[in-house]
Amino acid sequence: MLLNDPGIGGNVAIVHAAARHFGEQSRPDGVSWAGWCEMYIGNVMDEADIAHPRYASALLDAISGPLYRGHAPAGSAVYFDQRANPNGHVGIALGDGTMLSALDNGIVRSAYENWPSYLGWRPYGTTAPPGDTFVITPLLTDIESDFPRMPAWP
Repeated sequence: MLLNDPGIGGNVAIVHAAARHFGEQSRPDGVSWAGWCEMYIGNVMDEADIAHPRYASALLDAISGPLYRGHAPAGSAVYFDQRANPNGHVGIALGDGTMLSALDNGIVRSAYENWPSYLGWRPYGTTAPPGDTFVITPLLTDIESDFPRMPAWP
């Protein structure tokens, strides 16, 4: 169910654009949606006439600006760290604790708030709500340690 007033930070136009692709197995060019979550939200934002820069990965999108913690309003982008995928993950919040995103089985709806890799959300097409934000850029800096380092992702 979609509400006409999804609340602070919400944008029902983005949710409607995202929902039009629910259940799709592949992109318009026939390639599977698996691994193309950033492209999916970019396409949704374009369809909703919302300016959204294109990034090479969801993780680069996540570090591009402040994020909010907690429950994401409808139409917000929700971000996940490398525990979800080496390139991160992103989806479109539906406002009820679920999101639409591109996963191995296409554009699917899933609950996200309990994912250990959940970083936070960012509003699009609306004014950001008041409150504290955080930036995850410091999480990407090298940490001095005596422990052996994990090898880089291929």
